[in-house]
Amino acid sequence: MASAAGTQGGIIRVRRPWIRRILFAVIVLMVVAGIYLLVRINCDSPGRYSNIEDSFKYGSTGGERLTGIPYSVWKALPRLFPELLPPGKFSPGQEYAPFGFLYEDGKDLPMGVSKRNYRGIQVVSFNCAICHVGSVRETPSSAPRYITGMPSNTVNLRAFYEFLFATAQSEKFAVGPILAEIKNQGIHEDLMNRLILRFYAIGAMQSALISRRDRLKFILEEPEFGPGRIDTFNPPKALFNFHMENAPESEKFGVTDFPSIWNQRQRKDMWLHWDGNNDSVNERNRSAAFGTGAYPPTLDRDYMHSIEEWLLDAKPPKYP
Repeated sequence: MASAAGTQGGIIRVRRPWIRRILFAVIVLMVVAGIYLLVRINCDSPGRYSNIEDSFKYGSTGGERLTGIPYSVWKALPRLFPELLPPGKFSPGQEYAPFGFLYEDGKDLPMGVSKRNYRGIQVVSFNCAICHVGSVRETPSSAPRYITGMPSNTVNLRAFYEFLFATAQSEKFAVGPILAEIKNQGIHEDLMNRLILRFYAIGAMQSALISRRDRLKFILEEPEFGPGRIDTFNPPKALFNFHMENAPESEKFGVTDFPSIWNQRQRKDMWLHWDGNNDSVNERNRSAAFGTGAYPPTLDRDYMHSIEEWLLDAKPPKYP
């Protein structure tokens, strides 16, 4: 009877071919898994649009990389928490319309919300259009007309933030109910994404929302300011670790109307911001991008550059 293994020069030689096949299969599996994880970890693919206005409405400032919401969770929350939505008609597929978010026909995300495949997960965040696309009608019975570059006159960002903070404090903000709602909506997540959502992403999102609520509580103590307005720079200060409780009372209230952003070329070398403390249009744009969830290391500079170039000579539509 042949022995299972022999020795030669102190080296063990496996003679059973099935053992060699198992070892080979294990090695191949480990290599494939390593390549998959390497590709996934390095995946960072925002949506790309050939039309510059579509890029403005749906492109990414980079906010998804650090502060984004998984797309499937974004879609699930309004269905899971209808009692926390503002009063208004709920329309399937346009779940965030009660906050004044504007949807174009055939789009599952409102204007001002971008999507990025980041490390294998579809993640959403805000972009510049959330504050700078408005809606007008020629008559009360006319269909709305959406105009890029004008002030966002319908979006109520404070109400949206209050909704997110309230969901994070609910018992329903848990792995089971959220994954069940994702399944109910027919959103497919692969096995890896389901594991990430179950064991990390949902809990991390809840913790992040509670942390942001604590940092931004000074805003929630301000009087209601309605749609088309926001406290512009105080939230980024708080999110960049400035302790707003140490700020003078006069500095804690910075609500302003959203502005139009056409004809930026003529603003070059002018003193900008509320108090004229900066003469760089590009710096002003990047400061505004921080309000969409981007941070200096995560800013999508290619996107910002293309939008900056377009806005230099972007014109408002002619008055009818």
